[in-house]
Amino acid sequence: MADLNAAAARTGVSAAILTRLVNAEAAKNAQGEWQAESRNASGAVGLTQFMPKTWRAMAERRGSALNAYAQEHDYLDPKGKVKSAKLGDLLALRTDGALSIQTAADYASANLKQLRASGALPSNATDQQAARAIYLAHHDGVVGAIDLVNGEHASLVGKRLDRVFEQNVPKARQQSYLDRAQGSKRDAYALWISDYLNKVMGKSA
Repeated sequence: MADLNAAAARTGVSAAILTRLVNAEAAKNAQGEWQAESRNASGAVGLTQFMPKTWRAMAERRGSALNAYAQEHDYLDPKGKVKSAKLGDLLALRTDGALSIQTAADYASANLKQLRASGALPSNATDQQAARAIYLAHHDGVVGAIDLVNGEHASLVGKRLDRVFEQNVPKARQQSYLDRAQGSKRDAYALWISDYLNKVMGKSA
């Protein structure tokens, strides 16, 4: 909880929102405890399931906690880019629980601004609504989150749609979601992610 409170104090993203995000992302042991070394077949790792590309981008984003760590440990070149020789070490840091939470808070803060500016998230949104939107942005990018919130799903097309659907929707349930969506893979994916968020965060108010 101390890591969540520290990240909240630094970024302004509430500990309640961050808790919901981690609970949605992290694998859990038999006691229900979050596992810092959570891994997904997609390549996402850690409590907050960062993909390599996004983790690297956060390390290069000035003002972020990960950028400060990367500068302190000589992971960046003079232009502020991650050194090739240090990339493996940087990606391994995704299993550092505190850094994972701090980086997720930085990412969430930036995404919240874009979600609010787009109108996808109202200024008076509850923590639960904000957490759901942040999860969507963390999982599908801001554009994807806006699409999902607005019920458009326009950014999910072609091979990207196939990959997202296959990697996320459990194989045993894919056909049932396709049936519910009358054969539309985009709508089936949207139904699945809504059901998943209802499960881990409760139904949206």
